[in-house]
Amino acid sequence: MVSPFLRKVKTASGATAVQIVEKKHGVRTILEHLGSAHDEAELAALMQVGQEKLHVNQPLLDLPTRGGVQAGAAVIEAKQSKLLVDVIRAAWRRLGFDVIEDEAFFQLVLARLVDAKKGRTAGKARSYLHAAYAAAIRADFDPDAPAALCGFEIESNPVAVMPSMAHHNRAGQRVLSELELRAYMAKLPEQTIMTRLALELDLMLGGQRPTQLLRVKAADVDVTSNPGEIVLLDPKGARRQARVHVLPLVGRARELVTEALALNPTGPLFSNGADEYGKPIALRMDTLSSAVTQMSRAMVKAGEARSPFSMRDIRRTCETQLAAIGVSKDMRGQLLSHGLGGVQDRNYDRHGYWTEKVMALRGWERRLKAVATGKATTVTPIKRAATA
Repeated sequence: MVSPFLRKVKTASGATAVQIVEKKHGVRTILEHLGSAHDEAELAALMQVGQEKLHVNQPLLDLPTRGGVQAGAAVIEAKQSKLLVDVIRAAWRRLGFDVIEDEAFFQLVLARLVDAKKGRTAGKARSYLHAAYAAAIRADFDPDAPAALCGFEIESNPVAVMPSMAHHNRAGQRVLSELELRAYMAKLPEQTIMTRLALELDLMLGGQRPTQLLRVKAADVDVTSNPGEIVLLDPKGARRQARVHVLPLVGRARELVTEALALNPTGPLFSNGADEYGKPIALRMDTLSSAVTQMSRAMVKAGEARSPFSMRDIRRTCETQLAAIGVSKDMRGQLLSHGLGGVQDRNYDRHGYWTEKVMALRGWERRLKAVATGKATTVTPIKRAATA
């Protein structure tokens, strides 16, 4: 019988599976599947884990290696994002995960974050943790704080010393061309019904933040009148109370909401079934992101897109196209609920912009129909609403 050894096997997805295998009488038996690696860094970490398991009861020989690295030290060091590595390691320790005492496991997590270029994701996680600790610190002295945040007796914020990683929050530049937008719209009917309804409605409403759209409940919409109405809540920023963001439902957008209401007359407007207790399960943001990513890849492969794109690029494309048809910057802010945090908007301007929004969204629908049919080369500016 041959002693257990490590075996690397290519999977159907192209990843490399690492297994501990035993060979006896010419027959291989898989003793343990350690995982699948998608790059050299992950493979090195899995091989390190495997070596430790194989030699758990054997002392390591202190043999010198080139570069002075100890044997068995398959550590990920050659990373351009050194700051990201340092921040992740600091967070790892401060959150108590270092009690695991498994460097190979940390390296595997690190590889997934760094090699996948998830710097922005790590930065967002840092922001969420910072906000959570800060809220818990204030909770005992804030009469308006949720009861769930009280009683933790937290006196300091361990995340405060970590860099904000703002350098990962670079402004995106990707905007879909008319041909790319047409191909994207043509692929929407291929999606599952709830994903299609959410993505198409997001597009028809000028590129709303999808997380806010997915929070909408059946009670937040009205299609009995024409135009109809949809109410979103915008909690973005430091505001204590979410801004009420009301949009008219015209044309195709009203049809989409009517279709969604027929499927989900109560609870979340975009729901994928129910849990074991019968409670509706709201469509998740990662479901939409995954769908857009898959469409993007298919379009690049088919030569329909020059490069990949994401949900944020769809929102950016919508605003760019709205500008192209003559919707002013101020009006785009009203439609997309951004740039409204100034003194004038907070304290003085109480105009609802309903008529202006209706006109803008009707013009936007005409633009999308022209893009879909290949007739969007001529731009007809939207006329301003008449004033008294």
